Amino acid sequence: MVVRLFFFSTTFPYNPCHLATIFLTHGTMLLYECIFPYYNQQHQRGCCWLRLYKRPEGMTVILSEVLGNPGPTVTEAIQRLATTLIDRFALNPHALTLLEHYPPDTLGLPRGEYNCVALLWLSRRFVQPRWQPLDGGQVRRLTGESPHLHRPFWKTQEMDNWHECCVGGRRAVVHALSDEEWQAFVRRDESYSCGQRGFESKHEAQLWALDALANQAAEYDTWQSVPEEG
Repeated sequence: MVVRLFFFSTTFPYNPCHLATIFLTHGTMLLYECIFPYYNQQHQRGCCWLRLYKRPEGMTVILSEVLGNPGPTVTEAIQRLATTLIDRFALNPHALTLLEHYPPDTLGLPRGEYNCVALLWLSRRFVQPRWQPLDGGQVRRLTGESPHLHRPFWKTQEMDNWHECCVGGRRAVVHALSDEEWQAFVRRDESYSCGQRGFESKHEAQLWALDALANQAAEYDTWQSVPEEG
């Protein structure tokens, strides 16, 4: 199966208003996902939900904002974050499609949004970002999965007293013990989980859970780059 779609070219020369046409063959697959920490130019630490998809033409990377992010948003840190991903995962900057994703709970809206980010690769770093909105069909063709525009990152139950998320096979739960105390725990697998209580707010508990997810990914996950085809 061959599908026509559009993405921003990251090769030089660079035209932020030009959409290049490529052909996507059947075979897109999710390779990896985690909570990924990053820093902006001012060395402020943030974190995002990272997903890497392998396509015959290269890689699609989704950077999702998460509720509980303690620092700069993915948009605010996009240049340094994208450059870090190239080094960390041995990606080809000229065969990369980069998407930003804001789930509805990060926007305070019933529907989330995706944008394609075009960047110029210059002197081993990304510069000059430009954003282009994407609809659900375009996201589906780039990832092979439903974009779930109405799905929040944190699923809520029991009248806003229970929140959970699943990333890379790990599950984090944040819930209220009382009006003044929250608890968080993260389950890596059936044999291991960690938790902490005594948080004064949901935001503090979410921050701890995201940090625990990021630390577990850094400690236990082994990344092996996939050779480019061709």
